[in-house]
Amino acid sequence: MVRFGCKPRLLPILLLGPPGYYIYTESQRLASTYPALPPHLTNTRTFHFLAVPNDQKSQYSAEVCSSHPISGGEGVVEREMGQAFLGFISHETPRSIIRPPHKFTTQPGDTGSLGFAPSQPLLHSTLKVTDPPSTLQPLTMIWQNPPSLIRFFEKVASWGYPFRLMSGGRHTLEVMMDDRSGGGGGEGEGEWVLSFGCAHDYERINPVDGKEDGKVVPEWVGWAHKTWARWLLDGVVKELMKRREFGFEGGRPLEPKAVSVADDHTGGGRKLDERRG
Repeated sequence: MVRFGCKPRLLPILLLGPPGYYIYTESQRLASTYPALPPHLTNTRTFHFLAVPNDQKSQYSAEVCSSHPISGGEGVVEREMGQAFLGFISHETPRSIIRPPHKFTTQPGDTGSLGFAPSQPLLHSTLKVTDPPSTLQPLTMIWQNPPSLIRFFEKVASWGYPFRLMSGGRHTLEVMMDDRSGGGGGEGEGEWVLSFGCAHDYERINPVDGKEDGKVVPEWVGWAHKTWARWLLDGVVKELMKRREFGFEGGRPLEPKAVSVADDHTGGGRKLDERRG
């Protein structure tokens, strides 16, 4: 009688090896395509909160080429990016994350199809708008962790546990035109620069013991969130390419490129800061 099988020690390797390798290679691809950029102090109120440690702030950017002029009213492109972002989340994220507790529904909730307004709940209140998109400011949204979960980690942190859970976080979605791309100098020609920023919010003082402990999430959690942010930006880029035929040259989609962005207060909108070497 011939028996087929493998040693028990090899079973975890065979089961976890392929998905682990995929996660590693995909995270490397995303990190090289969208390298982390320092948050810009003049960019948005998202990164002005003192309760956000410096090492918990990240910003990622993608450059998407356009082979034809793009026109639209004020904030039109910004709103479309926000809708593409929420649409991508609603299609690719498990419904258990964005579905209301104890309620079964196949609807993703508000995805900004009718626009954005302050305090507007999105995706069944998973996100909430703080700043609507415009040519002067990016779309800014906040999310919050359950208070009971926050209090649990605050309590165990007061007992000596080395980590603490963030109270929530903020996302920004921004669109700028790169005038250096040589798009003919016309209005709305050239390359659109898409920027996605994320930050964690923490309470400086642990309310349980009244101490400023400086504890945050473990490094692997921060790495997972950064990889998640890059994956979201990658999905938004591809979604916009489909919606508006961005990045097509001779029928072939161009790969997004990472760039650094900054505010330009001399013009009427947001521009790409030209570095001079």
